Parts: sequence; structure tokens; C-alpha cells
Amino acid sequence: MNQDQWVPRIHVLGSSPQAKLALAVTDIKGGDYQQALEECQAAINTNPRQAEAHLTLGGLYTALGRYEEAIDASRTALSLNPKLYQAYLILAHSHKMLGHIPEALEECRQAVEMDPENFYGYLLLGELTFHEKLYDDATAAFSAALKYNPQLEMAHYKLADIYQQQQQEDRALAEIEAALELNPALARSQILLGDLLLGRHAYEEALARYKEAVHVSPYMAEAHAKVGEVYLRMGLHHEALQAYRIAVRLNPKMAEAHLGLGKIYLSLQKAIPAVREYQAALALNSQLVEGYTGIGDALTLEGQYQEALAAYQQALGLTQTYSLLGERYASQEKYLEAIVEFRNALHLVTEIQLPHTDAATLIPLSKRSADERRGHERFLINMAVDVREESATYSPARTLNVSQEGLLLETNRELPIGTEVEIITPLIEHDRKIVVPARVVRLEKPGMGEHYLLGLELLSGRADTTEWRNFVSV
Repeated sequence: MNQDQWVPRIHVLGSSPQAKLALAVTDIKGGDYQQALEECQAAINTNPRQAEAHLTLGGLYTALGRYEEAIDASRTALSLNPKLYQAYLILAHSHKMLGHIPEALEECRQAVEMDPENFYGYLLLGELTFHEKLYDDATAAFSAALKYNPQLEMAHYKLADIYQQQQQEDRALAEIEAALELNPALARSQILLGDLLLGRHAYEEALARYKEAVHVSPYMAEAHAKVGEVYLRMGLHHEALQAYRIAVRLNPKMAEAHLGLGKIYLSLQKAIPAVREYQAALALNSQLVEGYTGIGDALTLEGQYQEALAAYQQALGLTQTYSLLGERYASQEKYLEAIVEFRNALHLVTEIQLPHTDAATLIPLSKRSADERRGHERFLINMAVDVREESATYSPARTLNVSQEGLLLETNRELPIGTEVEIITPLIEHDRKIVVPARVVRLEKPGMGEHYLLGLELLSGRADTTEWRNFVSV
């Protein structure tokens, strides 16, 4: 809480209560809170009915983290002078720090009502309503704060955060860019802008923002973890490993960093280190579904199928998902079949190479192994297409890359894995458009971006499939 919000303007010399309070104010501005506390208490001892002295004492207790005492002092100040709106701000801030959000909201609204042009009151009100997920109220409060103080980069940041959660990407970008224009050294703004870019799969641009956050705040673990996340998505495992290790050194209690390390080790087929990192993440946050699925995948790699099943079941419980067929297989001790069904239910699309068994076993809905599918050269082709479902529903989409065996699409419609569709292309063959029959085998849900990523595998046995393969082979 900024001292300007509660320090009264008093300029009196001598040994009177007002003079002692003036000395306390001078000490506060000089950063000597302990001396200010003594002067303030001396002023109160001389004149217990001096409301400003109790107000200043409340502010001092807030600055020292003594919130219960700050509340008592502010209540005393208001009993002597009910018009001291600053006392309501101290009460709101103190209740907020104690976790008493309903009480904090009540006091903050009283402060704003008494002084409707005080930007700090709106800023605090915005933080409190945001905490309660009252996003419309928070938006109004932060906007009001900016009306009375356009230089509040934190208000722009908070608005961007709200718009991001509401998936209003353009408005979020506008607010975060305004925050960075006011203060380019605000690491959290750089991170939020990076998140927005990452949601658009603009990996290089997102990486640049996260690196800038590291530059301005080199000891910020979250910034290093974000760098690691981008590198991991780009498949740069060595770089991702280094970034996540730095994050863990800076903050060993950062569950997301341990989770990232687990993903890297799993990608490198290092099951035991992966399990250790996933367990560390879950020790810090037991609600991380990816921690349990990661342990399940790693133990499956090791051939510890029963232990893997237990991990998948934990993940299913957290997501409130049930696989009747998977449970049936598990009860029959058909562990591999149960793992397949559990992974299906959890929508896990990453393939696992099992020890001494066929990799295709764990690729539900796909009739070819990973090597068979990826053995065909891919081409980066950006082409507008339409996705037609069995119900004759059409969805616009755009290809990101294509091969003779499939396509990677970007679309605004979610299609479950296993859905069979027709991809209507603008390509002409024999005086008609090529229509590609395919099945969804991969689904990536959007973060901040508005598009889904769909991986589709061609269905064999139709003329259109041959025409598509002929086009891609040209």
C-alpha cells in the first residue's frame, strides 16, 4: 500500500501532538518506520482523540505487516472522524492481506463512495473483485482507476489479464501493449504478452518476450519456466532442460517447472528421472492431472503396467472421467488394453513406445505406427479448406502442413478424436474439387488463441485419397 494514501499532510513545529505527528510523517517519508511508530504513539498519548494520529498509526501497522493492529487503529480513527476515507482504504488493504475478502470489499466500496476520484481505491477494488472472479466489476474498477490516473501500468496489466481469461485476445493485447509502453521493464507484462503470443502458436515471438522478462527480472523463476515451455514446444529439449533447471534452482517449490522437467525427460525416454520430477510437481500441487498422466506414461515405458494404471486412475478421478471398458480390462488383468482405454478417456494423443511390444498398441484410432505415418515428407502449405462432418456441418479451416498420409489443420471448431470428416480443398482434379476423407487422431485445445489444432489421418480406399496423394507427391 503506497504511503501517499494514508500519510496526512501536517506541517507543525513544537512539542504539541500535531508536532509529534509531523515528526512521525517526516520519519515515514524517510523510511524510518520504527521511529515514526514511536512519534505517532507519543502523539496519541498526548492527545488520544487526535483522529489523524490513529490513522497514521494504522498505516504504519499496515506497512509493518501488523494487519490486526492496523484494523484496530483505523477503527479508532473512524470513531473519532467518520469522514476519513483513508481509514477505509487501510481497512480494505488489511482485510485483503488477512484473506478476509468479503470484509475488504465492503470497506473498499465505502472508501470509493466517500472519495470517488481516488484512483487507488478503484485499483484496490479491481484487485478484490478480480480475486472473486467478478470480472465485469473488476473491469469497471480498473477502467475507473485509469480514468483518474492514466499512468497506472498495473491497471492495464490487470485488464489484459481479465481479457485473456475471457478469451478476448485483441483487447488483451491492446491493454498489455499499453502497460509495456508505460513500463517496458515490467516482467509480468512481458510474460503475459508472451502467453498471448504462445496461444497463437507464435513461438519465436513468445520466446522473445519471455527472454525479455528474464532480462529485466533474472531471478524470476516463472520467466525461466516460460522460456523452457516454449523450447519444449519447439522440440528443443536441451534448451528447455536448462531453462527449467534454472527455474527450479530459483524456486524449488514451483510445481510447473518440475512438471516441465518431467515432460522433457519423458520425451527423451528417461522414465525414472521423469517420474521423480512428476512426483515433485504433485507434492507441490496434487491437482496436476498432467503429473499423474506423466507418471502413467513413464511407468508404461518401464513396463510397470499396474503402477501405471493406478496413476492414470488418479488422473481420471481428478477429471471426473470414467472408462468402463478400461476398468473391465484392468479387472481381467489385461493391463495393456486397460492402459489404452484409460489414455483414450483422458484424450492423451502422445504415442508411447512400449518395451518388447508393438508401438501401435497405444495409438487408438490409428491403424499405422508413428514411424509409418511420419515416414512421409511433410510440406508447409497454408491453404483454406472446409471440414465437413457427417451431419453436413461445415467448418472453415486452414492447413499448416500436409503429407501423403494426413494434414495438420487450424480451425475454430473442436472435433473429438476419432471423428471422421471430409476435407474439401480448393484443388481441382477432373473438373471437381478434391475431397479428402480423414479421421481426427490429434486434438490440441487452444490456450488464449481461438483456434484448435487438428491432426488428421487419411482414410484409405477412395479415389479422392489417391488424388490427394498424387497432389502432395508433385
